[in-house]
Amino acid sequence: MKERKQWTRLVLTLFSIVLVVGLFTGITGLDLHALTGLGEGEKPGGRFLFLYVEEQNTHALAAAPVLPRKPVAWFSSEDKALVVKYPEDLPGAKTRAVVFYRVENLGLEIFSRVYLVDRFPFTLDLGSLLEWYGVVYDPAGGGGKLVNLINNKNRLAVPGLVFEEIQPDGSVPLAWGEKVVVVPPGGSWGVAQVRRSDGTVVMVGEENWERELSKALSSRVPVTRYSVSNYGWWDKKRATWSGGP
Repeated sequence: MKERKQWTRLVLTLFSIVLVVGLFTGITGLDLHALTGLGEGEKPGGRFLFLYVEEQNTHALAAAPVLPRKPVAWFSSEDKALVVKYPEDLPGAKTRAVVFYRVENLGLEIFSRVYLVDRFPFTLDLGSLLEWYGVVYDPAGGGGKLVNLINNKNRLAVPGLVFEEIQPDGSVPLAWGEKVVVVPPGGSWGVAQVRRSDGTVVMVGEENWERELSKALSSRVPVTRYSVSNYGWWDKKRATWSGGP
């Protein structure tokens, strides 16, 4: 009997809380998800939004590396799992999103970095100078020379990419220049920059990407393509450290 009374009081208390919250949101029109900054179904501190930014280049390698570069992270979109090379890249309690930025030149990785985002807006500076030093040997003989293997002049960066916010459904508005696009969970967005033979740089949308890429490759002019993929909410328990260098 005593347990039943306790259960009744508990049910009434919970019902009162639900009623008050319902009245509050109904009268004021406020969205509790918007107030907390959490997405639908997101547990506080339990999940992060995984965003993958890829930069693909055709002429960003100044010299061929002796050994391939080791990536700082790996991920499986099917398993919603992320493995990082460094423990400091693991999402923390305040991490709301993980942005994995990867740069390639004709399929070879030349740079990668993991950004842990706890506040929005977040700006990814795509025009920052990248460094990857290696020894280049003179074919005619002699010693090697330490140089930056990345040719930053042929990385045709778009304006700073701004991740404005996380919307309640997990969508992310991206601002670049004067344009804003919204990338929903499971969606992606891409844009390319092509340097013409006269030196001018033009922006190419995805609708003309294949045609412009074919023309650029035949003309042997630099091309840089950016893509942003929103993989939705991932459990932080699925983010692990590889345990080695």
